[in-house]
Amino acid sequence: LDERTRSLVRLGALICVAAAESSIRREVDTAVAAGASRGQIVAVLDAVAPVAGHPRIVNAAPKVSVALGEA
Repeated sequence: LDERTRSLVRLGALICVAAAESSIRREVDTAVAAGASRGQIVAVLDAVAPVAGHPRIVNAAPKVSVALGEA
């Protein structure tokens, strides 16, 4: 996998295990540095929602938002 795709996959995994904000922030930073757009990062939330479940997405969304500098 290229660096951007690998980072997006890792972000999805972190969301699925309800990782700490610092871990999500680090992976979002890595994804952005590798060329991922905000839309692609948000799309990861959509992609893992059926697997992770609604509570995990609700938990992760603010962490992703903070990591993107939106909160």
